[in-house]
Amino acid sequence: MKIMTDKPSDSQPQLGAIAPHFERFTSLVTGELILIECECPIGEDHTYADWVARFTRAAL
Repeated sequence: MKIMTDKPSDSQPQLGAIAPHFERFTSLVTGELILIECECPIGEDHTYADWVARFTRAAL
């Protein structure tokens, strides 16, 4: 999948910047991929499980 942005393709996010990306889900009904815009500190496409593993370790 290619994501179109206004930034040149060779630009890198600045250190500490939050890069727009997608959180990926799979529909339980159709099996289709669902992409939801996300701006969390992960900074790259991920699943909800990835987010939980990264940000809820303190709760375990």
